Amino acid sequence: MSRFSHFAKFRNDFDLHVGPALTAWDRDAFAEEIRAAVEGILEISFPPKGITRSRSDGYHFWFADDRFEVNLYVDDTDIGFPYDRVPALLEVRSNLEEVETWELSESLYDRLDALGRYRLLAVAKDSSYIASNYPVGDTW
Repeated sequence: MSRFSHFAKFRNDFDLHVGPALTAWDRDAFAEEIRAAVEGILEISFPPKGITRSRSDGYHFWFADDRFEVNLYVDDTDIGFPYDRVPALLEVRSNLEEVETWELSESLYDRLDALGRYRLLAVAKDSSYIASNYPVGDTW
């Protein structure tokens, strides 16, 4: 059984939190790196529909087509452990009937993990723990 399918209750079900595993945090460099990784994995061949900057100069990239919608937020965080190690937030939603959002989210998580460059934490929209590739404790 899939780790994600159990939590598939809503259309936009999952938060994938991402951070660098091999380098120190640099928001601008990481925004470019994670954006390129997501574009490659999802085979995005078009520019984002929107790129905005937050008040703190963080990034929000929005991609959408007939296959999926992707929101990628990269910003400094003041939230404590375990989120301090994964300050970027990635949300994906499938627009295809034959691909569930949980399947797309789990595949993206697994493919980012396979790259070996990222810390990952997946949670359901209700903050239920799904998976991580670094120790987060058992206080969920």
